[in-house]
Amino acid sequence: GNYSITASGPGRVSLAKSLISTSTIATTSTSTTAPTSTTTSTSTTARTSTTTSTSTSTLGVVNSTYSGSLQNTSARFNRYVGSSSDYFYDAIEIIPSTGGNYTITSKSDGNFDTYGYLYNNSFSLGTLSVGLLAQDDDSGGNRQFQIVAYLQANVRYILIVTTYSVNVVGNYSITASGPGRVSLAKSLISTTTITTTSTSTTTPTATTTATSTAARTSTTTSTSTAARTSTTTSTSTTSTSSTTRSTSTTTPPAVSGFLPCSLIYSASRDGVLCPSSYSWTTWFNVGKPSSSVTGDIENMSLILAQNPNSMCGVPYALHAQGINPPDTNCNGTLVQNQPNSTLYLVSFQATQPVGVDFRVRYCCPVGSFVAPPTTTPSPLENNSCGKQEIAPRGKSISRIYGGTDAIQNSWPWMVLYIGASCNVPPCGSNACGGTIISKDYVLTAAHCIKTTDASLISLTAGMHNYSSSTESNTRQQRIAQAIYVHPQYNTTGYINDIAVIRVFPPFTFNTYVQAACLPGPEPQPNDEVIIAGWGALTFGGPINKVLKQAYTKVVDLCEARWSNMDSSQQICVADSVDGNSVCQGDSGGPILSQYQGQYVVSGITSYVSDCITSGTNNKPNVFTRVSFYKSWIKSITG
Repeated sequence: GNYSITASGPGRVSLAKSLISTSTIATTSTSTTAPTSTTTSTSTTARTSTTTSTSTSTLGVVNSTYSGSLQNTSARFNRYVGSSSDYFYDAIEIIPSTGGNYTITSKSDGNFDTYGYLYNNSFSLGTLSVGLLAQDDDSGGNRQFQIVAYLQANVRYILIVTTYSVNVVGNYSITASGPGRVSLAKSLISTTTITTTSTSTTTPTATTTATSTAARTSTTTSTSTAARTSTTTSTSTTSTSSTTRSTSTTTPPAVSGFLPCSLIYSASRDGVLCPSSYSWTTWFNVGKPSSSVTGDIENMSLILAQNPNSMCGVPYALHAQGINPPDTNCNGTLVQNQPNSTLYLVSFQATQPVGVDFRVRYCCPVGSFVAPPTTTPSPLENNSCGKQEIAPRGKSISRIYGGTDAIQNSWPWMVLYIGASCNVPPCGSNACGGTIISKDYVLTAAHCIKTTDASLISLTAGMHNYSSSTESNTRQQRIAQAIYVHPQYNTTGYINDIAVIRVFPPFTFNTYVQAACLPGPEPQPNDEVIIAGWGALTFGGPINKVLKQAYTKVVDLCEARWSNMDSSQQICVADSVDGNSVCQGDSGGPILSQYQGQYVVSGITSYVSDCITSGTNNKPNVFTRVSFYKSWIKSITG
């Protein structure tokens, strides 16, 4: 007979028929159509049925597939790094039977542009970066996503299937290929909206709403294959907590952030967060959270008392940063007090996350405090790196959006990276840039690496036009011998987005192939630098056949535009006039800065918002700061 289960408690409980494996994986391809499941909440939504199948290839790779559909009735969200709240999506629960490397690839009707996100165990609309393991747009070819990840046996993952553009509907299928069968089923997820306002009197309100969630169908493939129907009822719970602090009547606007949790408050009304007649103090950390459920307080009175020479009495701006926060969202409030005309106390209290230590620094008038000591840049390692025999094109020639074609072989350390998107071909491939740093090693971005098999990666130096058949006398093509991805690479915020590749045989240095220098001196804000690559000219466009170059400038206080970046580990560039920018396909390529006639690889292309950087609505390009990782690089290259 029919039955119902009610779970009562402080929060919403996800209730769904469990997916279990009852036998060994069938060696022949089977397919089962699961009947429609119904989810009931405030409104009842019926979803169409899905089809799952499992097959084992002759290579021992098990292919598990799932078919679904994005419809006008599908759930909507503002996808991570998306531009609106009108992306339809499905949440697919993934449970592998065997641990190992899996390749998850989409296929859509009419090849509409899919976008995929892989989460560890859970997914929440309020914190889209929490638990995010990987994301991808087009690595599967034909505008299909392909995610390569190591999955643990019998661990639950959530795959979010959505689209690159808004309001796109259609049928799709997902194939998970790896060492074992993967259970794929529509997931029950909670939709969470978190509203936090930082003002002079702050009352943060957290609202959790359980919407009518997607029906889940389950299919078990064994000696006999059974399809089961589940009916799930979820309830909507709304809880409100209020915390009020007494502060002054004015609070500068805050820039909230995630990974690594950065906030900037400024008195600026024109977007200049710390004017040229001001400079930043050193970092202060005088407070600690009193418990795991209280927010840290950085009291300016204590900072002044303990550091009278390193702090001013009337700051212009405050920069707060969480120290290793477990929560990727952060927020806080300012407690302000003006005891006299020469003292304006601005203290910071963290409201999210609690139990996490914060540090702060202040923007103070130049001369009102002892500035932190500047470090003397180390010299370049030798006099031969970063020099080319063929002079590059100057800035004054053809200064247009997207840069201009480089003079052939004028950047002899540039390489074109072509790598497989799996460990067991056939599969798609992806193109990136890279920089030669010695005869044996190339520097690129960690997110370019889609395989653990080094032999599936080729790197070509001395190239100008990749479609040309007349460059055999300049090109040197090498196969990767070893891959070194930074062990702390984080796909959520692209922190530590750096990789070193050893090639074999070594490059032969000549007029067309040379090495760039590793950092000694660092480019400073507003310094002019050069970007180069074969990337697309427009977002989503094809890669360019000919190597292009562009001049751009280093951006100060990039945290104000990208709250998930850390300026100690990353560097931003933008061209406010021409809009010169890197784009898709330029990933892994360099920022080049010049010192005493030698070019230094100062950054590695990591991520962009769009392929243009001019105007107030376009964000700067973000690069991995190479100098931060120089010791790690040298530990590999010697």
